[in-house]
Amino acid sequence: MSRIVVFDNDHRAEGEITANLDRGWMLTGHPSVTGGGSTTLTLPDAAAIKPFLQFGRMVLVQHPRLPSWAGMIDPPWKALLPVEVAVYNAEYLLSQRAPDEPVMIEGSVGTIASQMIEMFNVGDDLFVRIGDISNADPTPRQETLDGRNYWEQLSALLERSGCEMQARAEKDADGHLIIYLDISTRIGIDTGFLYFDGRGGNATFSDPVLSGPIVNHVIGIGDESGQESRLRTAPFLNTESSELYRLRSEIVQFRDVREQSTLDRYSQTYLSNWAFPKFSFTMNVIDKGDAFVNARLGNSALVHISNTYLPGGVRGWKGLARFVAMAYTESASQLSVLAEAYG
Repeated sequence: MSRIVVFDNDHRAEGEITANLDRGWMLTGHPSVTGGGSTTLTLPDAAAIKPFLQFGRMVLVQHPRLPSWAGMIDPPWKALLPVEVAVYNAEYLLSQRAPDEPVMIEGSVGTIASQMIEMFNVGDDLFVRIGDISNADPTPRQETLDGRNYWEQLSALLERSGCEMQARAEKDADGHLIIYLDISTRIGIDTGFLYFDGRGGNATFSDPVLSGPIVNHVIGIGDESGQESRLRTAPFLNTESSELYRLRSEIVQFRDVREQSTLDRYSQTYLSNWAFPKFSFTMNVIDKGDAFVNARLGNSALVHISNTYLPGGVRGWKGLARFVAMAYTESASQLSVLAEAYG
């Protein structure tokens, strides 16, 4: 059971309940381990009658060895005991609003994101703030905000620029619950920690899979309508991938790109992301030693899986993996991590 603090519309603590709340975290652009960005809060009768439980209210859940988690209560609400309430992760806030009219913004990814969040909070502050953007892509660019909600437009910008984002929940000195958005070309640190299965292990592994598509020859184009004005890159080729997996080509279109250098950068990022199949797996972390403490979004660790069968007759796998999503099942005290191999 967790202590769950509920905040009023001014993002100050208004009350608290005790209940189980499974929850998840994910880097932008990666799938969740479970729940797709939402979870269910099951309320016993004593908690279900609390007057501060209302749609639009934020909740905060803390754990001594896991990141804090914040989310918004919103429909659906199952109204018979045991009451089941939907709670959506912090990124959900950005999907609730869209620009009133189209607007052009210029600057780096961090600058554009900061202006978007300022516009998002106008009229009714939802206490979303830009966090650490010191390692975001500094390339100047132009973005046209249209009628889509802020979440769609910000996540598309991050994908095109090869940046990642995580939402981080903290209380400020005045007691407000703040959602910080950290943006970087690479979230997290290299921990040097070892996760392994078998006797004495600190993890078990499931669902190891190699997935595609494989793309090793890329031409990038802009989205201008006139063929003569449309930007186009020279072909970019990953030789190692093409020699191993044969040549696989794709022409990729990028929105709102007006500089050749930006288009080249986007296309090369796309190639580096897709030149090789992605090896991913779910790691079920055992709460022993520093296993929970080192499991954070974007962190990398050394992983040893004993029983995989990989292409080329390879048995078992040992290498570096990054943690791109996590989920905590409270009733079982189970931390599951979606990891992707790299390097």
